[in-house]
Amino acid sequence: MATKTAVQTAVQVQSESELVSPAQLAMLRRESQPVVKHMLDQIEDLVVEEPAQYAIADSLLSKITSAKRIVEGKFRPMLDHFNRGMGLLRGLQHELLDPLTEGEKSLREKMRQFKIEEQRQIYEAQRKQQAETDRLRREEEEKEQQLAAARTNQMREKIQTRAAELATQRMMVESAPEPEAVKVAGSTTRKVKKWRVVDMAALAASAIDPEGVVPIEVLMVNSDVVTTQFRVDPAGVAEWPGIGIWVDIVIVGRR
Repeated sequence: MATKTAVQTAVQVQSESELVSPAQLAMLRRESQPVVKHMLDQIEDLVVEEPAQYAIADSLLSKITSAKRIVEGKFRPMLDHFNRGMGLLRGLQHELLDPLTEGEKSLREKMRQFKIEEQRQIYEAQRKQQAETDRLRREEEEKEQQLAAARTNQMREKIQTRAAELATQRMMVESAPEPEAVKVAGSTTRKVKKWRVVDMAALAASAIDPEGVVPIEVLMVNSDVVTTQFRVDPAGVAEWPGIGIWVDIVIVGRR
């Protein structure tokens, strides 16, 4: 079966996702509000302190479940229609935007890698330039020392000539243009400091230590992972150091 084009999907979206009319919403509100208000009034007025009151609360819980089903039933046809349209609309949105988002991400990464290499080359060129300048300056200083120790005019002239050559070479190196980063019209770059964990044990130790510099909140428990593991192996999780098991009470309505 051929894949739908974006235009075909857009046409179907337009036909499936028409908004609910204000009149339909008003009718739903008129029909549902009295049911909701009646239930809420009973809940607000009820005090649960005695067995008889608890039984009333249990009866009311069943009535609320029934009332919810009634209200949900009134919304379901329109919500199903609306959700179908929204599903098509979001599908079209992803179909058109996701490739552009991925392309943008890929392009930014290519540009980032270029800038990283560019920065490395600039630093390397600056390092070599500075190293050459320092080398020439050291040779100049050596020639000055040799000049002071020279015993003949011929030797002095030779040393002075070489010293002048070294000075000229050094000035040429120092005045050489430094490599520059590429600049473009549509985007720019900025350096951003980021962090990563390089020693989890040291991080945890500092967070646990009352005198440590790391806030204890850094070691927030991943409750989703613990809950998933607890469902699979509750006895095993109960043996974990630092984990306590307690019994809560949840009210579950009979169906």
